[in-house]
Amino acid sequence: MKQAWLYFFLGIILMSCSIFPKELKANSNTNTHYPSDKVIVMQTEDSSNVKFEAIGTVKEFNIVDRSKTARVQNFYTYLTLKVEETQPTNVASNLPTDELKFSWRTDEARDRKISVGDKAIVTVVGNNYTDPTWFRLYDLKKIER
Repeated sequence: MKQAWLYFFLGIILMSCSIFPKELKANSNTNTHYPSDKVIVMQTEDSSNVKFEAIGTVKEFNIVDRSKTARVQNFYTYLTLKVEETQPTNVASNLPTDELKFSWRTDEARDRKISVGDKAIVTVVGNNYTDPTWFRLYDLKKIER
């Protein structure tokens, strides 16, 4: 009886030494988080981005549902603005085009009030004036007549 108890006890020790360390070793790699996983990008003071306002007439305005499934609505707004005036005024001479095109995720409260033919003012942010494909819409307002 004493020998059976001893063999049983030794068997448990051997099993615990052989099974658990492998499981711990396998699981230890999956839950490891390093402080370098988070990357923070800060904008520098000497940024060459440009920001200006463009006033013009809305030539195209569409709100499209780009969702992949029927359960989720993913509306995007597409806008083409014929530029008539810019603030500051010297921006107009630097723009290579007289139409600005934008797309963004729809802001329901703002975008449903705008239609083709409306006057609008857009605030634009971009890398520089020469490449309008890099312009991003910062703000959009309908001008009431």
